[in-house]
Amino acid sequence: MLDHTLLTNVLPSPDTLFTTLLNEVSWQTMLHRGGPVPRLIAVQGALSESTTGAYPIYRHPADCLPPLHPFSDTVALIQDVVQERVAGAVFNHVLIQHYRGGADYISEHSDKTLDIMRGSAIVNVSLGAQRTMTLRPKKEFVAAASNEENGEPPAVERIALPHNSLFVLGMRSNMRYQHGIKHDNRPFGQKSVEEQAFGGERISLTFRCIATFLVPRSLSMGSPPLDVDGGEVGDSEERFLIYGQGAKSKEVEGAHVVPLPPNKLEEDEERKAVEEEVSAVIRAFGEENFRADSFDWEEWYGAGFDVVHFS
Repeated sequence: MLDHTLLTNVLPSPDTLFTTLLNEVSWQTMLHRGGPVPRLIAVQGALSESTTGAYPIYRHPADCLPPLHPFSDTVALIQDVVQERVAGAVFNHVLIQHYRGGADYISEHSDKTLDIMRGSAIVNVSLGAQRTMTLRPKKEFVAAASNEENGEPPAVERIALPHNSLFVLGMRSNMRYQHGIKHDNRPFGQKSVEEQAFGGERISLTFRCIATFLVPRSLSMGSPPLDVDGGEVGDSEERFLIYGQGAKSKEVEGAHVVPLPPNKLEEDEERKAVEEEVSAVIRAFGEENFRADSFDWEEWYGAGFDVVHFS
C-alpha cells in the first residue's frame, strides 16, 4: 500500500497568498553542477527556541545550499494550516520554488532522506498555475511487483496539482517512486484555463520535518539569514557546528565543526578527507535515487556526514 494523496481547497484566500509570496520571498538562483536550476528557490525554517540557536539543514544535490531565512508571516500561516490538515505533522523547514512558466521544471528524483526525520511525511503545497507531477515507479519496484503471483507492474501516475492543493508524499512512496514536474513547452493558448492561471506561474512550498541541525559556534542569535558557504553570516565570519540524525554526532553536546569547502582548504590531507566525504554523500544520494526497497538507510546514511558543501 502506497502513502501519497492529494487534498484540494486547503488554504484561505489562496489568490492573495500567491501574490504575497511572490513579492515577499527572497528568491535566488540555485546552482547544480555549475549551472542554474530551471526555477527560483528560497529556503525558510524554524529557529530553535532553546539557547543553542540551532537551524534545521536539509542537504540535497546542489553546488551550494541556499541561505535559510526564518519563516515569514505568510509561510507561517500556511505551515499552521498544513499541520492541521496532516495529522501528527510538525514541520520546521520549507523549500519554496517559483516556476516562472512552462519552461521551468524539476527532474524526476526521490527526496534525499539523510536529514528528514525518519517516518515523517513530505508535504507540497501548490499555489498558482496548475502543473502535472509525474510519479514514476523505480525499475526495482516494477520488477519486484511483476514477480509477485498475479502481480501487475505499477503504472506511471500523472497527478495534476491545482491551485490551492496539498500533496502528501510518504516515505514508502518516496522510496519506490521518483517524482518530478516536466517542462511544458506547449503554446500558452493550448493550455487549460487552470494551467494558464496566474500567467502560468506557480509557487510550490515543500514542508519537511528536519532532524539535522546547524549551530553557530559563537551561539550568536538573531543573525539570519544563515549562509554556510564558507562559514559566513552577514558581514562577519562564522563557523557552524552540525549534529543530529544526518550528522556524525547525533547530539548537540558532541557537535562537530562543519568542514570548509574543499577549495578553501590549504592542507592537502584535510582537503582530501573532505573530498572523500563529499563523494560518499553524493554516492549515497545516488543510491537512494536509484534503489527502491533495497535501499538500506543505516548502511548509506547511518554513520552520518558533516559536509554541507558539495562543490
